[in-house]
Amino acid sequence: MSITITNTPINYSPVYNPNIYIVSSSLTGEDSFRYVADIYSGGTQLGRLKSVPNPIAGWGKFDISGVAQSEMEVQHSFDNGVFSTESSWSSLEARFGWEYVDSNGEFVQILNNTNNTRIYFNASPTYKEYTELQNGSHPYLISGSATGKYPLTVRREIETAGDTKQWLTYLTNDHNRIRFLEIRDDDTSQEEIFIDLPSGLRNNTDGKMVAFRVDGPWLDDNTAYPDPLINYSVRSVNNVGNPTSEWVSFRRLPCARWELYSLYYLNRWGGIDSFSFNGRTDERYNVRRETYKRTQPRINIDGTVDWDAQLHGERVYNSTYETNYRLNSGWVREDQQETVKDLMSSPLVWMESTKLGIQPVVLNSNDFEIKHGKDGVISIRVDVKVTEPNTRQRS
Repeated sequence: MSITITNTPINYSPVYNPNIYIVSSSLTGEDSFRYVADIYSGGTQLGRLKSVPNPIAGWGKFDISGVAQSEMEVQHSFDNGVFSTESSWSSLEARFGWEYVDSNGEFVQILNNTNNTRIYFNASPTYKEYTELQNGSHPYLISGSATGKYPLTVRREIETAGDTKQWLTYLTNDHNRIRFLEIRDDDTSQEEIFIDLPSGLRNNTDGKMVAFRVDGPWLDDNTAYPDPLINYSVRSVNNVGNPTSEWVSFRRLPCARWELYSLYYLNRWGGIDSFSFNGRTDERYNVRRETYKRTQPRINIDGTVDWDAQLHGERVYNSTYETNYRLNSGWVREDQQETVKDLMSSPLVWMESTKLGIQPVVLNSNDFEIKHGKDGVISIRVDVKVTEPNTRQRS
């Protein structure tokens, strides 16, 4: 009498997609039989799920995505060059058992008859992408050969402008496999091995996500290239100098006449991507006022009465104001559309500008406008709102 696990989620599975266990038992004919699944993280129980047997085949089904999502946070640093995103993944153990009522009317419960552990990361790919992930090799897990392996980004060729920050986040089961980054100047074909992991991350064989800052200004200051990098590529390298991922290429656009605004956002694979808006930006303010009507004179503490017309009428007792921006990208390559689509559906967005620094924003638009030009270029316009409303004094 035992539980047999016939299907498990893949290891390193996106947490916001179905993560299904199928289990079976020879005891399903018992009265009030239920499969039981206890979900644990580091020895702490997160929840208990129960499943009624399939009436024909007798198996039980558990989708533990909801429990796993409760363990996920978005962890990102805008200051550090290399950092671990430990809260963006979790290792969960599923312990399976059963319960039923026996012939004597006694309640029987057997827990932790068999178990299985999987690692989940903070991602939500499309159903098509998730299906391909289930049926093939994991393109984002850096665990061996470089063939077909990429960081957690929706792009392979990235356009950037000015001082827009860029990160590449890698998913790995062994930090020795992403010990260094290799930078290639595509204009000169010069290559340089760059960045050694901090000592706290070296030789760590647990599955983790690690982010590297790779924008041009950052690399200009931290690599030995004599000239600024304009067209360059980046890939991960293991502890013995062999590449472990494919190249991701970057192209730095020339400076524009307008002030640069950059949006950083959580992409659907769990990394942080960016998009540069170097066209004209319109800034608007939205003020909300709550008022009351004052119709009585003012009675002073000594009992005298002030009959003053200025005290009569509608008064503001609460006002808040918000800042809104309409961002225009200027002309960018048409293949950047995929980035914009991913940006528009992201739940977490920040905006950076020279005068404002980095601050959280939300996208006001439920749709966005793409203008197509000649030679395969597009222009994009989006509306954003600063998420921190300001409250004025009461009158």
